[in-house]
Amino acid sequence: MDLHTIFYLEAYGKFTKWYTEQGIVVTRNALSNYAELLSKTFFQIRRSYIVNLAQIASWEEDSTYIATLKNDSKLLVSYRQKANFLKQMQKIVRLHQK
Repeated sequence: MDLHTIFYLEAYGKFTKWYTEQGIVVTRNALSNYAELLSKTFFQIRRSYIVNLAQIASWEEDSTYIATLKNDSKLLVSYRQKANFLKQMQKIVRLHQK
């Protein structure tokens, strides 16, 4: 599977749902198995979600952070991950400005 086509991964009990440009794929491994395997363009925004940072269209910096992906999915960033998420998004923005 091409990593660029993945929007995000969602924990689904002992399984993982992969949301991709081709549709949804369910695998028999827990989300935790994928956290370290994915490239640096992925970020775990909550215990149950890992997003492809390259697929984020926008994010709202409010009392809660909501990431909107290119497939129009809206995912809430956990309170504990807000600062790290913002740092990662700022890096991506700087890379695209060069």
